Amino acid sequence: MEEYSIAINKNLKLRAPKISNSFELSSIYSDAETMNMIGAGVQIQEEVELHLKNVINGFKNFTSLYFILHDDQLNTSIGFFDIYYKNYKWQIEFAIDTRFRNRGYCSLAMKTLIKWLEECGLDKLYANVLTYNKTSISILEKVGFTKTHQKVTFSNELVNTQGYEYMIELN
Repeated sequence: MEEYSIAINKNLKLRAPKISNSFELSSIYSDAETMNMIGAGVQIQEEVELHLKNVINGFKNFTSLYFILHDDQLNTSIGFFDIYYKNYKWQIEFAIDTRFRNRGYCSLAMKTLIKWLEECGLDKLYANVLTYNKTSISILEKVGFTKTHQKVTFSNELVNTQGYEYMIELN
């Protein structure tokens, strides 16, 4: 897979995933609270490895871009940002490891990523968020997303609840 990386500052980078990142990302994917906030289930390391293989194949097929938020000073991954094409829209999903929340990492990474996507020619980006995920709603609004009039339903084996669609116009 081709390497890609976006520098946020001296220590923080958004970079391409590798299968070897599955161990670092397991702390995010195995955290029940985090996965509940994005409407997904807890995953064990083997499932994270399989997910990363699918993400890498999505990149090869131009249907998704998956970034790992990595702190070079701490030498660890602290979150992920998944941008994918679904229902004729480019959408984003993100999560930060609980040990690194409330430090501004997510907002800083989102602003950098939005600027990069804008430079790449993307005109709109969408995010679907559960109604009770106040932290993600706050982050989305902070970086310029606005709620559309579209309601979304999260329905899988874990959740069946309503959410909101957010959108940001890029130019």
